[in-house]
Amino acid sequence: MNLKTICKFILIGFLGQVFVYCPPKGGGNDLLFLALAGSQPTGSQQAGGGGSSCDLTPADPLYSDQWHIKNTGQSLGISGEDANVEPVWNELNWGQDIYVAVVDDGIDIQHEDLQLTYLNYHYDYVDSDNDLTNHYQYASHGTSVAGVIGARCNDKGVRGIAPLTNIIGYNLLKNLTSYNIADAMIRNKNIVQISNNSWGAPDGTGKLDDSLAVTTWKNAILDGIQNGNNGKGIIYLWAGGNGSSFTAEPPFPGISSNTLVVDLADNSNYDGQANYVPFVNAICAVTNTGKHALYSEKGANLLVCGHSNYFYNEGTLAITTTDIRGSYGYSSTDYNSTFGGTSSATPLVSGVVALMLKANPNLTWRDIRYILAKTARQINSTDSDWQTNGAGLKYNHKYGFGVVDAQAAVNMAKTHTSLGGYSSLLNYTSSYDDPSPDIPIPDNDSTGISRTMNVSTSITKIEGVLIEVKFSHQWFGDLEITLTSPSGTKAYLAKQHYCPVDNDNDGLMDADNCPNYTNKVWFFGATVFMDENPNGNWTLTVKDLDSLATGTLHQWRLQILGR
Repeated sequence: MNLKTICKFILIGFLGQVFVYCPPKGGGNDLLFLALAGSQPTGSQQAGGGGSSCDLTPADPLYSDQWHIKNTGQSLGISGEDANVEPVWNELNWGQDIYVAVVDDGIDIQHEDLQLTYLNYHYDYVDSDNDLTNHYQYASHGTSVAGVIGARCNDKGVRGIAPLTNIIGYNLLKNLTSYNIADAMIRNKNIVQISNNSWGAPDGTGKLDDSLAVTTWKNAILDGIQNGNNGKGIIYLWAGGNGSSFTAEPPFPGISSNTLVVDLADNSNYDGQANYVPFVNAICAVTNTGKHALYSEKGANLLVCGHSNYFYNEGTLAITTTDIRGSYGYSSTDYNSTFGGTSSATPLVSGVVALMLKANPNLTWRDIRYILAKTARQINSTDSDWQTNGAGLKYNHKYGFGVVDAQAAVNMAKTHTSLGGYSSLLNYTSSYDDPSPDIPIPDNDSTGISRTMNVSTSITKIEGVLIEVKFSHQWFGDLEITLTSPSGTKAYLAKQHYCPVDNDNDGLMDADNCPNYTNKVWFFGATVFMDENPNGNWTLTVKDLDSLATGTLHQWRLQILGR
């Protein structure tokens, strides 16, 4: 029997890799492949497998393969291009007593290098109970995510960034309903401190997609921010997306042979979840050479990058982590050396956040966001997209504020004076700039149209900006939308791009199909303005950079959050 008659080829949005999925007898849930989720513990039920301390000299057999923790130049990598974790471990900080929810497709909680069977707080969204073992054989993604965060220091296999954290697993992606999505954000909210989400809308479409960022999800995020973690707020980390590049084949427009197309597809600002600034922290990916991973989506919403694979077979290593026991997962062993995408970069940052919270448990969700931005390490400094914002912070739409540095982040966390929680966050929402009549966007014109509004608010330091834009356009991919702050910092909210389609389901794109949006309302998130003073003139510029399709700007406004 032909494989395609019994299996499905799926391009998973969160991982950026093509998998063959063979549903169990009796059917499977295809919605699983839009996302992936985790689970949780508490109280005296402490994490097993590592005791209360770790060896300062890791004896885990595969540790030398974990270049993201200690890069010695493996596989032509750049020595030292890693998360800089060992100096934190040398201070006896392994993330003890910190609780991380891995919201994914589940976790193999009986894995020798995880040993998470102690928890009553895991949740199985298929059977509506706390036992993840019934479906462990389909939890390959979540098991690998969990290993990046907290694989135990037990002289077996690999080691996680924070090897003594308490990891909780929710297999949300096996039953992805609006109710369950919201529930997974706030389940055990008084215990969970970090929520790792290595999933999201499908990658590579080039379309504005808030199908998973429904109102109930947003309300749950705000609940977690306001009331979770004993009022300090849950820290939500989200994969920035893997759709920045794709391989096109004829009859793709303008393509005569199979071609790798870079930076002309998805953008993290098109994902309604990763784009929910400042409440969600979007994470990008860099390689072991300190460069942008080509699949990692750009965006003005990105916070920082974590280390991950390169994905396009140019000799750099993937991430070595845990895999499902036996032959069910990515490999025939219990370990996976091929993990990658922003799916892997995100739990790396989650592990660093666990170390920060161990160093200072009083940090709020706002503190974590601020410290990560301030301590991120600038890489690839000659890249032309680096700009210095009005507060002196360097930002790049590929890298956010840079790559996460565990030692620098933990050192700042120790002495940081808290910004406070949600209750002290200032919120300014402007009136609509609502021109009448609506303004046509000039077709195939590099100047476009610009609209300016003046902001006057008590906020003096920005922590995040949401830009609500209502527009119509016959071909969304033609548009470039930018926002310029009073300090002159520019956020690219939308870029001219393709909307690839794989019509023959072979993993190669053969059509460009950007949507015709009519009266479309979209909220673009921007992190690039961190710490700037928002008072003064803000300018929105909209350009149509190709011919034939036309459009109109209807209205726009700003929501600025800060202190």
